[in-house]
Amino acid sequence: MPTHTQTTLIAIATSMAASLATVSAQAGVSPEQAAQLGKTLTPMGAEMAGNADGSIPPWNPEGTPVAADFVPGSNNYVNPYPDEKPLYTINASNWKEHADYLTPGTQAMFEKYGADGWEMHVYPSHRGTVRPDWFYANTLKNATDASLVAEGQKIEGNYPGVPFPTPVRTGGDVEPYDSLRRRRLANLRHLLCRLQRHTHPRHLGLFDLGFSHVQDPR
Repeated sequence: MPTHTQTTLIAIATSMAASLATVSAQAGVSPEQAAQLGKTLTPMGAEMAGNADGSIPPWNPEGTPVAADFVPGSNNYVNPYPDEKPLYTINASNWKEHADYLTPGTQAMFEKYGADGWEMHVYPSHRGTVRPDWFYANTLKNATDASLVAEGQKIEGNYPGVPFPTPVRTGGDVEPYDSLRRRRLANLRHLLCRLQRHTHPRHLGLFDLGFSHVQDPR
């Protein structure tokens, strides 16, 4: 079981990661824009609807289902979708057909190991990430109250949550926010190093999976 120190570090890191998810925002938006949170936008600010071809599903406010055989406190994270089958498999014979959707690193894996049988199974997408109600409430406040100050190096009026869930672009303010975001990313990486010193790799695995999508835009 994670210790109190581990739990605290994970909570801080998770909050920081969520704040990094917003890529371009500078100041509070109008109440009308903020009102879209929970309607056309998720409470975190993403589009509520899926895409036209169904490859990206609508957000599910019920969250990821808990497997019937999951034992709370066991750290045995059971697959919540055990009956799902891959939609298709990418391998050495067809990876170039999917190259537009593969990262440079993944393409390099196919180039180096594809002939040896390395492959990628592609499963249906799910959007079931949820946060506590207090997190959503704070994010709604931030939409109208949070703003960048000190030439974009500081956020004021921000509660624990997403600082700018409904982003706006206003000329030169994009770059200062980007600079702040990159600095927060560096702080988050430092925090993860501390977390690794306090946490068994088994406990850290799922968090690493979530962090892998928080990338420096540079």
